[in-house]
Amino acid sequence: MSVIRTYSTPTHRIPYRANIIKSPTQYAIIWEAGPLQPLIEETYRWHGVADLAVAWESIEEELLKKRTDMIIEHSPDYWSLPSWQDSFGRARGPSLCRPLYPAAFSHRLIVAYRASDGFWCQGYRGGVPEARPIRLKRESRVGMAVIGAFDRKWFPSLPMIWAEPRLASPTLKKMEWHPDDDLLSSDLPLELELAKWL
Repeated sequence: MSVIRTYSTPTHRIPYRANIIKSPTQYAIIWEAGPLQPLIEETYRWHGVADLAVAWESIEEELLKKRTDMIIEHSPDYWSLPSWQDSFGRARGPSLCRPLYPAAFSHRLIVAYRASDGFWCQGYRGGVPEARPIRLKRESRVGMAVIGAFDRKWFPSLPMIWAEPRLASPTLKKMEWHPDDDLLSSDLPLELELAKWL
């Protein structure tokens, strides 16, 4: 006799609106999605870490190992995993560090994630953190922001050019082109740089 198991399909918060801004060598993606879901926020390490990406990767590896062990052991607990834990524990599942992947190919990249106690932010140069993460307290509809400046040594075909978007998305609020690289400066402190985006 076969047993049919059912479980809920993972659900994720869809951004209310997103803004995409491009310039010849820079980009900004601003999601107006509100703060992270509380259970996700409580699982991730925010305080006392040197690199947000490394901290998040370690948590996601733990979730992947936990999920894999449950599958191998045929544990009935696997079927009761919260949908976000199941999703973040998949090798191809969502990851809060993926927005930081372009950091290695960028002169500079800054990121901000909204949690219940404010925005956790960090800047990178050539993939290396500029300083430890900082927390900014401010009211905003923004849930996450990523602003970067690509490095020509990795992308010799730069500069980018403007092309009208072909597909319309219900969550895309604005797609904007700046003819000058004025989205991200090379030396403005992180707090001041993020002030215009959050």
